[in-house]
Amino acid sequence: MSRNAISALAASIIFLILLIVAIVFPRIRHSKTAAREAAAMDALRVLRTAQETFRSSCVKDIDGDGFGEYGTIDEMAGLVPPAGKLDPVHPPFIDDSRGNAMFSAYNFSLVLGVTPLGEEGDEDPKEHFYFATAWPIRYGLWGRRTFWMDQSGVIHGSDIGGGNVTVEQVATSSWPEIGE
Repeated sequence: MSRNAISALAASIIFLILLIVAIVFPRIRHSKTAAREAAAMDALRVLRTAQETFRSSCVKDIDGDGFGEYGTIDEMAGLVPPAGKLDPVHPPFIDDSRGNAMFSAYNFSLVLGVTPLGEEGDEDPKEHFYFATAWPIRYGLWGRRTFWMDQSGVIHGSDIGGGNVTVEQVATSSWPEIGE
């Protein structure tokens, strides 16, 4: 076999390898992104369950009316005492990975007492409303969609180019429902 034939064969093999990599790599990256987004949505579902359990357990009842309020991420993770209490909850309602607001390549935010759905007139909104968001730490690489959920438990998500979203932004735009 001549040198030119060997060079042509080597070039063909390298081209074939690069072609396979070009086809397979985006699919692998897409599947990892989808898995991270699914994990972020699962974390929001866990947060919903923790919120309902925290509230129904009346762990925090600042106004003393016998109805519990929703908790912050740190309160439910047992990292800080609930408002009006001296000691953190034990056992925690959510684990430390979610309590540290870093889970599944996403940041998480939770605001108590607000909702984008326009319900108003409640004497103690922290007993009835919360607004949770999740957005990718490294947009495009670790996730593309930003998610939000309120006390209804319905998760909404959209690709907004990365970053967090406020309750005001959600209230004035249309976000597709992803489910519960």
